[in-house]
Amino acid sequence: MIDLRGNIDTRLRKAESFEYDAVILAAAGLARMGWQDRIVEYLPFERFVPSPGQGALAVETRADPDPAYAIARALDSPDVSLAVRLEREFLRSMGGGCTTPIGAHVDVAGDVVTLWAMMAADDGSSMRQQIFTLARATALIDVPDIASRMMKEVGRNQDVTGRTGANLNNARPLAGKHVLVTGTGRFVELLGAAFRPEGADVLDVPTLDILPSSTATELNEALEQAAEGRFNWLVVTSQQTVPALTAFGVDRLRGQVRIAAVGTSTATAIRAADLPVDLMPEVQTGPGLVEAFQTLDLTGSAALCLLGSTASETVPFGLRASGMTVTRVESYQSRPLAGIPDNVREAVRSGRIDFVVFASPLTVTTLTELLGADLAALSGACLVAMGATTHHAMEHAGLPVHVVAQEPTPEGIVMASRTYFAERPGIEGHRA
Repeated sequence: MIDLRGNIDTRLRKAESFEYDAVILAAAGLARMGWQDRIVEYLPFERFVPSPGQGALAVETRADPDPAYAIARALDSPDVSLAVRLEREFLRSMGGGCTTPIGAHVDVAGDVVTLWAMMAADDGSSMRQQIFTLARATALIDVPDIASRMMKEVGRNQDVTGRTGANLNNARPLAGKHVLVTGTGRFVELLGAAFRPEGADVLDVPTLDILPSSTATELNEALEQAAEGRFNWLVVTSQQTVPALTAFGVDRLRGQVRIAAVGTSTATAIRAADLPVDLMPEVQTGPGLVEAFQTLDLTGSAALCLLGSTASETVPFGLRASGMTVTRVESYQSRPLAGIPDNVREAVRSGRIDFVVFASPLTVTTLTELLGADLAALSGACLVAMGATTHHAMEHAGLPVHVVAQEPTPEGIVMASRTYFAERPGIEGHRA
């Protein structure tokens, strides 16, 4: 393989020289110039899987209600947007960067999604390539699982170097790194226990206290109605709601009501409780969930929205505007903690923090408020989001997002962080 630079006609002239036996160019470029006759062979997806996101045009605007947003929205192709999102999800789940030999191409046809997936060793010594047929409604959940399986299979069965699970498990890219972990007290403990064996220096910062619903009677009555089939949909916007479902009895709910989850982490928690997930949006936010409902026939539909005490009214309001009858009930309380330890603040101020893990959207708000002006001292750190919902909350708060964990577990967060630093050996945090 030899690098080839220059415009199209320069590359074509080089193809006729003794230096090259053949060159690979984009068929679209040759067609635009009217030079299709120079094409000897087209490379089909079955043999040659392109890099993720090829051929897609992204338009960035200000947020709604800016007029430019409405114009770009009108131009959007939902099938193309979903295809690119799935391809990028595959790349991110693999932990790959711009030089990693990973291919992903998605074709969306109605409710059926076809994924051509490929991964190879950096030195080209081995390669694995597969085709998957997925359901549109669950594709965003399925793709990370496919990536994880492919990494494990290749790492176990083949001599793959570079950024695969086999290589990452042998390295200790987190050793000596200073990590600030946030979330509920219990989750912070689990994160610390997962990071310390990696050699990381962990600063535990519990930022949230999760308590049972302050309206337990109302919650129980609403779930009784759901178990009796009086709601068409049970809408869950946080994994913190799942313990309330478990306490009520998942056997009583299963088959009596369809369940919608706002994102991957919530869906994973619901499935872990042995309940099905019938709807998850392509854009894993409250507005994205409302848009997903709007693709359905909502005539006469009733929804029970189970939300935390500090959750916004975006989902209930959006569903009501879409014609649904909505009952909103508090399923748990979120209480931000009031202070931050002095040793943690000093570590932040001194620039010793290499990366920060945000475990929930409310954690983003709480930590930024607790740190105040000291937040600027984290500008050189790698910021990690636990899932897409937290990712969007960080973006809304104006924070950069360097890593998004696809599995909402301590192990998934460690793996995503390990992958990030494994691709940047020898650097201190994000400061390079």
